[in-house]
Amino acid sequence: MKRPSRGVIAGVVLLGGSFAGLATLDAASRGQAQLAVRDVAVVDVVTGQISSNQTILIEADRILAIGPVDDTQIPPGAEVIAGEGLFATPGLVDLHVHMEADDLPLFLANGVTTVREMNGSPETLALRAEVQAGKREGPSAYIAGPLLAGVEQQWSHRLVLTPEEGRDEVMLEQEAGYDFVKIYDGLSVETYEAIVATAGELGIPVLGHIPADVGLDRIIRDEQMSIEHVEQIANATVGHMADASAIPDIVRRIATGETAVTPTLAAMEILSSRRSAWFDALFMRPSMPYTPPGVRGWWESLRQPAAVRETLPDGVPGGSNDRIDFYRELTRALWDAGVPMLVGTDTPNPLLVPGFSMHHELEALVRAGLDPARILRAATHEAALHLDAEEEFGALRPNLRADIVLIGGNPFDRISHLSDVRGLVLRGEWFSPARLEDSLAEVQRRRVP
Repeated sequence: MKRPSRGVIAGVVLLGGSFAGLATLDAASRGQAQLAVRDVAVVDVVTGQISSNQTILIEADRILAIGPVDDTQIPPGAEVIAGEGLFATPGLVDLHVHMEADDLPLFLANGVTTVREMNGSPETLALRAEVQAGKREGPSAYIAGPLLAGVEQQWSHRLVLTPEEGRDEVMLEQEAGYDFVKIYDGLSVETYEAIVATAGELGIPVLGHIPADVGLDRIIRDEQMSIEHVEQIANATVGHMADASAIPDIVRRIATGETAVTPTLAAMEILSSRRSAWFDALFMRPSMPYTPPGVRGWWESLRQPAAVRETLPDGVPGGSNDRIDFYRELTRALWDAGVPMLVGTDTPNPLLVPGFSMHHELEALVRAGLDPARILRAATHEAALHLDAEEEFGALRPNLRADIVLIGGNPFDRISHLSDVRGLVLRGEWFSPARLEDSLAEVQRRRVP
């Protein structure tokens, strides 16, 4: 798996408000736990095992110890969270978001404790700084710089038309404190190569799209950290043909390198189903009141008149047409071939409300034929591996950051249990169900006219 340099990510970890030095200390030499989750089933996302009747002890922002309830003494004065009947999983990681301040509580209420912003700005850097300083409640954040495009885009971007402009922009992004450089559409081969070379010299990873002139093979050869959207792979190979016979060759080409893939499959399902009754039904989701009016207006503009709708069974989740089926088959084939697979949502793409979108993406991956246990591992431990932060978060074990989600059912049995959030530990701080609900209500109050 292609990883960024440790120097780059170490800076992010420290900026994220965590105490990286604590991870190297022996738990026994530290102080007493101030928080305990008692008698909970602990989900090991690495091994796929579940241990019942466990107690998790937490000190500061770290997991201090995990052990059987009868053998684990809770120190006097520690706050005790009742875990009977609940399952504890690591916090989820959404590796493709576009966020604003009011989105932060939505991520937490859905068990998302780490995000990767994929079109950063001074505003998102300032938002992260506020979370780090304790002025806002929100997930830990990795932030890509403003996307670098070779043609004008309808959303925020930097237009880079020459290799010199590409080099200058990478240096500016590195100086500003961004964690990644994001490649976007329209770049020339020469400008792309200048961006990649400069980023390599500065130790900042490159990720993003597949510019048409650059092509898939050059992306793999240059070890781009990740390709965002399975649609990008399709466009760069089969175009709009949705030719399933091409999938083995596509997978072979990607598997020769270490580039990861973020399918954003739920977004692909939605955008490919705009002429279906299923698409219209998405507007009735309970998460809709948390969407800003302007975003809802954009989504509403995508509805199609009844006269041009496709005839699809109303009960088909995720829709069904040749394009969607191709995306699912390609995603599954990449997964089966061992290509590093990341979980990201591209929220707020149409009908994908921040935080809630994570569960729609998990369900979409299940529809593609992926196993729930492997999906959960991808959304936690493998996300941390990709970010070179597996010694920081992504699993439940001593010395890792205490990002813990309590849910009401076994996620290996049904991935939808991950959406049944019964409480959250975020960097060692307990968020009760009532606290999470209050934060949701406040977002709704601000966003509903």
